[in-house]
Amino acid sequence: MDSSANEQKGQGKPSPQANIGPKPLLDTLRKELDNPIGNKILITSRSSFIPKISLALLGILVVEKHHRGVYITIERPYVYMQSILKLRGIPISDIIFIDTVSKLSGRVIPDDENVRFVDGPFSINLMQDVPIKAIQNNVPTKTIRLPEMDFFMVDNISPIYKYASSTAIESFFCKLTTFSSKPEQKIIGIIDPVACPQLYQLAKTYIGRIIPIQEALL
Repeated sequence: MDSSANEQKGQGKPSPQANIGPKPLLDTLRKELDNPIGNKILITSRSSFIPKISLALLGILVVEKHHRGVYITIERPYVYMQSILKLRGIPISDIIFIDTVSKLSGRVIPDDENVRFVDGPFSINLMQDVPIKAIQNNVPTKTIRLPEMDFFMVDNISPIYKYASSTAIESFFCKLTTFSSKPEQKIIGIIDPVACPQLYQLAKTYIGRIIPIQEALL
């Protein structure tokens, strides 16, 4: 894809300095993302490795593949993600963030069209509000047109067991997996199956393609 095509998608030129992760991890993720069998993907790994895996995935999807997508933050707030992505050379112009953390923690909410802040992972508006243009702090957020998105990703599914009942969690997965309106759209979640075995069993009934990431790749 040439640079003019990238600019038409709103991506612009990816940073030549992008540092998105170690080669063994990147090679594994590239191979799995290119696999056409099953675009609902559940990546499993230890909790301490999940942030690195998440960054590597965003780097491949946004920098290398020039994809657009929705990134739901359950573990890390938008301000942190914005900072770390900038540090790694990963542009955020084609990522729309749904931040479920900042309001719960009382963090300062910045004015930014790339992010939508909700009251938590089980906010009634978390899924229903996605196709609607919202106003936050007098700043209009970008409209999320689901058919135009290439991926929908959750940074770390593991913490959601703290927030609600298994029924609410099941509803979350059900809504998440109905985002996709085209076969090529990817839905990606990451979880620590050892730390959250029951949540893992529930998640894999909705996101059936399991990709384990071992420490050796990191």
